[in-house]
Amino acid sequence: MYYKKSQKAARIGVLIVVLELILITALVAVLVLTFSEERAAAIMQSELPAMLMKLELPFRIVPREKAPQPDVPMAKIAEPERQPERQPEKEENPLVYTPTEITETPPEPVRVGYSDEGITLMNRTDWEIDVGKYLDMPLPFDTENLTVLIIHTHATEAFTMTEEDAYEPSEPYRTTDEAHSVIRVGDELERILTERGVRVIHDKGLYDYPNYNNSYTRALESIKAHLAEDDTIKVVIDLHRDALEGENGKVYKTVADIGDTPSAQIEIISGTNYSGLNHPNWEGNLSFAMKLQAEMVASYPTLARPLQISQYRYNQHLTPGSLIVEVGCSGNTLSEAVTAVGYFADCMAKVLGA
Repeated sequence: MYYKKSQKAARIGVLIVVLELILITALVAVLVLTFSEERAAAIMQSELPAMLMKLELPFRIVPREKAPQPDVPMAKIAEPERQPERQPEKEENPLVYTPTEITETPPEPVRVGYSDEGITLMNRTDWEIDVGKYLDMPLPFDTENLTVLIIHTHATEAFTMTEEDAYEPSEPYRTTDEAHSVIRVGDELERILTERGVRVIHDKGLYDYPNYNNSYTRALESIKAHLAEDDTIKVVIDLHRDALEGENGKVYKTVADIGDTPSAQIEIISGTNYSGLNHPNWEGNLSFAMKLQAEMVASYPTLARPLQISQYRYNQHLTPGSLIVEVGCSGNTLSEAVTAVGYFADCMAKVLGA
């Protein structure tokens, strides 16, 4: 009889334990639903074990000791930077880069030097430049059996897109498509000079792609290779497209008022040894540049921008007829640049006696 009573009491005790466990489980659920996840976890870690300890269970509940903190401070985890929202592409033509504003260059350029021959200079040195002296100098090379090398240190330079001249850009105002870059302008210069009887080599290498840095170094090695193969190369034209940008995204274009076809302008850059680099040919190059500038002023009065005399040599130390020629700007179209280089080619052929 006593055994049956004890068995009954044990069953009642187990039932009470089960009920208490059910109540505790319900309490945990209420905690999770009522409080934040962090607060519920704190209650379960600090208060719940104490409640379980009071229960007379057939097993022992021992609270887990808190893990010791490391002696060194934990690294701080910074929140990731907020990424800018991506702007939707324009539906009309996502490949066309439309400048905020395209404005013609001011009609009166800054004149650092000016001559009676109508030549305007942008002198980046502090030297006195006698225009008449360099105009009177003979050409520093023989025009007989002459070869002109056209190269593009920045061959991916391109122009403002139009419906007739849309291209796949590698960067804004740049493309590896030579039919739409400054290489196309070089093709036109080559065509006209060749028709006038001047032998031309057109180097179409991409020295600024995929890496823009050190493009002049890579172009220098190519020029040296051409000179080693052909000693008739006396003139090296490094053909570029300029970029004139102002504040708030304003993009400038150059305009030559010649005939009925829109045309860009031309800028010649003649280097010097002002920076200390060896450049024995700089005065001969400047004489050649002056003669080209004078011919543009005489034949197409609005074609030439001021002739820039630079402090740097830009690979022009290798021959006595090396110059940078900037055809138009990023605000110009390819058509305007091709038209402009056609006028320049005519002037260059005249200076070379062709």
